[in-house]
Amino acid sequence: MPHARLVSLLTALVIMLAMTSVAASPVGGRPLATAQASASPFVPDGLEEIERGSRTLNQIAEGFPSPAEARRLLRSWGWEGNAYYNYAGSTDAGTDSLEVSFHLFGSPAGATEAMSYFAAGRALMLGLSPIPVARIGDELLAISGSRDGVNETTIYLQDGAFLIRISAVAPASDPTSDAIATAEGLHLQAQVTSPLVRSGSVERLLPTLRELPADFVVSDEGGRSQAEMAQTFLRPREAASFLADQDFQTNVYRYFATREGSSAYPGAATSIEVSLHLFGTSADADRALPYYADGRAEALGIRVVGAYDIGDGAIMLQGVAPNGSGVEVTVYLLLGNVLARISAVSPDGAPTADALATTLAVAGARSL
Repeated sequence: MPHARLVSLLTALVIMLAMTSVAASPVGGRPLATAQASASPFVPDGLEEIERGSRTLNQIAEGFPSPAEARRLLRSWGWEGNAYYNYAGSTDAGTDSLEVSFHLFGSPAGATEAMSYFAAGRALMLGLSPIPVARIGDELLAISGSRDGVNETTIYLQDGAFLIRISAVAPASDPTSDAIATAEGLHLQAQVTSPLVRSGSVERLLPTLRELPADFVVSDEGGRSQAEMAQTFLRPREAASFLADQDFQTNVYRYFATREGSSAYPGAATSIEVSLHLFGTSADADRALPYYADGRAEALGIRVVGAYDIGDGAIMLQGVAPNGSGVEVTVYLLLGNVLARISAVSPDGAPTADALATTLAVAGARSL
């Protein structure tokens, strides 16, 4: 479940998903030619990402036997957004494609109610049947069978306010083990407590171009002192005192941008910033998280929309991008004594999928 301190500060639990009020237009996946080629930290070896994107409520509803009923129920459960990732390749178990699709709901109760409906709808549409699988996360349902000449196993994993669908497909074998491994990888990645990081090694948490889509380049990188960081807040003197009290030690950052400055699809990020803030202890970083998030929300006029359980706790902000055009999605992620800020900007929709992928890359780097 999400970090207790964060739950008390926020009004809703959320995963890194697009808010429907922002991403209201249909969104397609990133073309294969520009997809990132690196493997996700939570999918089995042999699979690489080929597509990412998000779907609107109407697009999700069209995948059910009764779209009108699905739209009504999704709204009643507080469905707020979606981000998905498709992978292809070949695993030892014979899986050649896998999709991970995140669904945000307004509360854990909404995600719980939706899970059985999602599973029953997919089972009916594709002719799949329930199978027994040990529980992972808060709740889990699994369905499996043959459809269109291939074998599919789909797992619905509910953890807090989000519902995750994992669908693994194999042409001539059973992909269940790969679906389970992906579910376990997602859940365990959120549960591992981060070790303390030394000032000389914080840079290793910065993502490289390998973790970004193929059309990105590094546009800037460097570091900031305590005095320089304080100047980025609306009240520098107050910030300087706060940072000193929390034993702020150093900052390193890396900025990425697309070569052409244009998005590959609505909601694709054209710029991504990753800024790492090192503190003396995990408690110092924990106290810094709401201060940083509130400061950015106040400075940019965006809002905190919730919390989720990746790393040692995280919160998300979303709103109009600083230049007044497009949408910014920012995550503040706790990793031991490091507070990471991941900010993605898109000119034509919420860049949730790219923000989430970058956040997972930063979180995964802590174990290297």
